[in-house]
Amino acid sequence: MMDHTQDRRGARFVFVHGPGAEVHVRRLVESKYVVRAEVRPEGGLKAEAARDLADLLSGSPPGDRPSAVVVGPLDDTLPRAGDALLKATEDLTGGVSVFAWANDVASVPPALRSRALVAYAPGPTGPSPEVEAAVRRAMGVARTEPWEVGKIVEGLEPRDLLLGVAEVACSGDPADLEVWRRARQALRGARTSRVELLWVLVGA
Repeated sequence: MMDHTQDRRGARFVFVHGPGAEVHVRRLVESKYVVRAEVRPEGGLKAEAARDLADLLSGSPPGDRPSAVVVGPLDDTLPRAGDALLKATEDLTGGVSVFAWANDVASVPPALRSRALVAYAPGPTGPSPEVEAAVRRAMGVARTEPWEVGKIVEGLEPRDLLLGVAEVACSGDPADLEVWRRARQALRGARTSRVELLWVLVGA
């Protein structure tokens, strides 16, 4: 993976996505910047919060050291709020940078991503080879022999299985992407039942 955020000295707006996005952003900021503020939107950035953030960014930074505003997660941000944040990043005062992050790049408005220095942070660990192999087998038979899926994934931890889906369902095959769409919904819950896991892999 190419990590262009390491060459961020001239970047004023950095966007990192992926399972390790939050940790990666914190490391970037701690290496050089004073944290001026941190905004943690719940359920996506809303327009009012984006306007408040724009007011914050328009002020003069404290001290002489470069300062940073950390924003995230931006998952499920509304396009209107994304536009407001984007406008704010275009008029940043000297010495201020914005570091935004999200777990899933697909849930962030494309316009917001297009103006930032973007990097992917995979996180420290992914699914084990055994889990990934089981998910591949399950996704393979789900279309022809869905009754076999339960046997293949029996014994797997729900979150491990969903991470396996996230790893496997990136082939670009529309059917695989539909599995990932269902997995995203399940990952938002605190707990995932066996029925939900089967729904993720098999569908209706």
